[in-house]
Amino acid sequence: MLMFLLVIPFSLAANTWTIRFTDENGNPVTPDEGKAYANKDLFDGKFVPTANGNIQSGKITFSLPCPKNSGTEFEDGWDAFISKEGFKSIGSGDEGTFVFLDGFPEENVCRDRATTALLQGYFAVPLRSTLSKSSFFNGESITVTTTFDIATETDECYGGSGCTPPDGIEPNADGDFVDAQLRYRIDGVQASSKSFSNVIAAKNKVAGKTFALPRLAVGQHIVSVEGTLDGRVTQQISGTQPITIQNSPPALAGLPDITVVANSGLNNNLVNLPLFGSDPDQDSSTLTYRVSGNSNPTVVTCAVDGNNFLDCTPQQDQAGISLITIEVSDGGLAAADTLSLTILGMANVSTLECFDTVVVDNNQSCSVFVETFNRPLGDAEVNVFYLAGPANQSLVGTCTTDAITGGCSVKSLQTEEGNFTVFATARIEGFVNDTDQEPDFSYEVLGHRYNVVD
Repeated sequence: MLMFLLVIPFSLAANTWTIRFTDENGNPVTPDEGKAYANKDLFDGKFVPTANGNIQSGKITFSLPCPKNSGTEFEDGWDAFISKEGFKSIGSGDEGTFVFLDGFPEENVCRDRATTALLQGYFAVPLRSTLSKSSFFNGESITVTTTFDIATETDECYGGSGCTPPDGIEPNADGDFVDAQLRYRIDGVQASSKSFSNVIAAKNKVAGKTFALPRLAVGQHIVSVEGTLDGRVTQQISGTQPITIQNSPPALAGLPDITVVANSGLNNNLVNLPLFGSDPDQDSSTLTYRVSGNSNPTVVTCAVDGNNFLDCTPQQDQAGISLITIEVSDGGLAAADTLSLTILGMANVSTLECFDTVVVDNNQSCSVFVETFNRPLGDAEVNVFYLAGPANQSLVGTCTTDAITGGCSVKSLQTEEGNFTVFATARIEGFVNDTDQEPDFSYEVLGHRYNVVD
């Protein structure tokens, strides 16, 4: 683990910093890499032990000869910190970092200094957080503002307990330090995160994160913040914050208009109501649906079944239109929408009567009567067709029924001799048309008739 520090290469003409390492038993340790940088009052570096130089102790001792040729050196009371994953051993290929502070006095005295420092791991430590507000509706965004440290488990970082200098979350140009992350959890489930890439250590820094709330149940929930750095997780020191999700109203929209046939009995599953319901707080299938209005109950009755489908039953021998109102509820708030339900009557050709015998070149006359629910039906368009008729001829004639008898008549000149059969259809808007070719009527067309007189 690399400690966070913004570093600037130390440069004194003709001067070279030499870094010498020993473990706590005094045995030399030669790192693969030992780089030294100066940043105002700071001196830091990083190292990687060689394959044969593993450091198994929780401490390391190292010395730093001061530069020659009028260089600067450390005071007697300088501090040192080394970091590599807490107190674990440092093995070949692992990187560690170190820093010396309170150094570089103005007086030009050159003395070697050696120190022993604990291997301290750094943590991202959320101290406390504030929320943009405490009461929300699902779908809204929340802003969490967190004060945090990036420091060791002894609550120290570069510069001692104050972590200054440096004092800020700033990019580290040399790329020597690892990333940290704040994770925002709701009821223990991560909802968002904020990362800090290659930054320096800090104290009492503030980070804000705005994110959309996931769908949460109505009621109280807990927001918590944790920090992660090199796999080490730290929970927020001040604990958690509660939020309340307020109940949002459900919605119901876009119900389709439907049509059923009179006397058709129970019509199941006409509308799958959850397809048209919604609620920010829960799935539409968990809402409650019911029929709250019926403008024409003498024509049809409707109800919502256990699977949230709309079922309707036309009243016997009734046709017409009814407006059906559906209400949806989440147990606290409700909404409604209305659909139009049309019950189609049956246009039934009840009677077809024609002349049994017609003489060629004379008119055949056919009377048609149309009923609905055994009552005369007026304004029905009637077409009489040949089922078996003269060549190249299909239509006998067309007429419109009257409202009193439900009947009308057609005439057709018969120009061929033979036996013929006709049928009638009936059509009227708002009714199921009769096109089943029943009943039919058969008749004969005779040649010219002559009367024999004594």
